[in-house]
Amino acid sequence: MARRYRKRRRMREPNKNEEKVQRAEAARDRENSGDTLVAKFPSVKNLKLHIQFVGDHNQVLEDSVQTTVPGKSLRSRMDCPGRCGNGCFDFSGIIEQAVNSRQSLCENSVSCPEPTYPGSPELCGCHAKYRLEIEYHPLPEKPPSTPSEPALGRQHEQKTP
Repeated sequence: MARRYRKRRRMREPNKNEEKVQRAEAARDRENSGDTLVAKFPSVKNLKLHIQFVGDHNQVLEDSVQTTVPGKSLRSRMDCPGRCGNGCFDFSGIIEQAVNSRQSLCENSVSCPEPTYPGSPELCGCHAKYRLEIEYHPLPEKPPSTPSEPALGRQHEQKTP
């Protein structure tokens, strides 16, 4: 009589949809648990980052405005919407430099450094024009200085009988 063997069941792994949901949850957790504005920059009251992504033919690819209040996490990395497909713009250094120099307005443009495709000498050509508006808490006022009391010489010692 022939024995019947059961096919061994493989370990169940998440399918691609479950992996996609897990990645989205991880990104949301990373964004929510990241540094809040107050934790990273306690002197900043409000931060507004307006970014306009412009393609290589001066067409507007994306336009976004991010307003960050003290309790909200600071999102400073943006994916490049250009032709490269894997570029990233990191504004954390720009924000940190503006806050450290206590600038209330900062405008400039940065380019995507990624090539159009791997091994290509041609760069992506996408530019990010940004405008950073920062509102600070007022600086604490220093109390008016009072003239110091003149230093007393030797203190008199009390004699006990």
